[in-house]
Amino acid sequence: MNQNRLSFKETVEQCGFPGGHQKTTRPTTFTHTRAAFVIYDEGHAARQVLWDAAESDSDVAVAQAADAAALEKLQDAFYLDTQEVNSREHCKHIDAYDMRKLVTKHNPQPLN
Repeated sequence: MNQNRLSFKETVEQCGFPGGHQKTTRPTTFTHTRAAFVIYDEGHAARQVLWDAAESDSDVAVAQAADAAALEKLQDAFYLDTQEVNSREHCKHIDAYDMRKLVTKHNPQPLN
């Protein structure tokens, strides 16, 4: 497990969501993150093809780089939505699963 990754509870606490210690006065709509998830999810199949075809260390490196680039775009969008109570550095420790969990918890509309 990535030792730098924040737990879901730590993510909630550091991002100022209900139950956390920092609060924001503006509604949390996750406009940027929701839009980034559409692109992230649309690219999933192409990233999976890279993993399925990986037969060498260099193939794995390419698949990892594609995953990292897609995640970084999500993290950048999440930062834009939470910058009032969050830092870019904290956002670099949040994975897609926990971002999706936060976005759908605080704005339950479908992501697509």
